[in-house]
Amino acid sequence: MALTEIGPRVSTTTGVNTLAHDAAGGKVVVAASDEAIQDHGWAAILDAASRKYAAGEIEPDSNPPRVSVRTVDCK
Repeated sequence: MALTEIGPRVSTTTGVNTLAHDAAGGKVVVAASDEAIQDHGWAAILDAASRKYAAGEIEPDSNPPRVSVRTVDCK
């Protein structure tokens, strides 16, 4: 299930969060580490977040659902 970034991008102490929509229009927070952004860029991060979201790998009790992406997730 592909996620589509709708923004905005917000800096955090560990990286950047952005808001995305899933295929049904539901909101999803994508939390990318600084290293993932520098090493792979946003296209790879959104691909990795989409895979993790489809697999149900979201942070427990997050509302809206939050998917964290690290460098290792982009390979």
